Amino acid sequence: YVYSHSVNVAVISLVLGIALKLPKKQLQYLCTGALLHDVGKSFISKEILMKEEELTLEEISTLQQHSNLGYKYLSDSYDLSANSKIIALQHHERPDGFGYPNGLINDEINTLSKIVSIANAYDELSTGRPNRKAMFPSDVLEYLMSNAGKMFDYDIVNTFCKIVIPFSKGTFTGIVLGVFQL
Repeated sequence: YVYSHSVNVAVISLVLGIALKLPKKQLQYLCTGALLHDVGKSFISKEILMKEEELTLEEISTLQQHSNLGYKYLSDSYDLSANSKIIALQHHERPDGFGYPNGLINDEINTLSKIVSIANAYDELSTGRPNRKAMFPSDVLEYLMSNAGKMFDYDIVNTFCKIVIPFSKGTFTGIVLGVFQL
């Protein structure tokens, strides 16, 4: 799951980055960081990652450590840009300051991390998990829009909603990204 989720998040992030007209180098950092955003989960026990029941508060706290663990792991690599590494740390930060691990707000959060946050939420919510059913893509878009400015960057969500066409559950992957309509 983590592998396919990471690939999905990378593709969605890249398409969103193109829609935002990011320079080529930034797109490279974005794609690499999105592919590695959940690398810290490899340091979390499989019992927590694969648990079918609802997680306890202690398990949630342990799972939330994946951001710091992933960033620490990637920090030892000199082949990755700082922009790619920071995505692993900040992809759960929120503009309203209620994210983790550092409770950053608005401009304190790297733009590439904001993009991955939206792609991550979209894929996470539209994909079924052992402890949660998948939401319809249209419901996920509504969720993103209703939380724009709080959980997600308002302008980036606005752009995302312009390039995503939701389809019914069971059709293709649930979305078509309108890359060529930009």
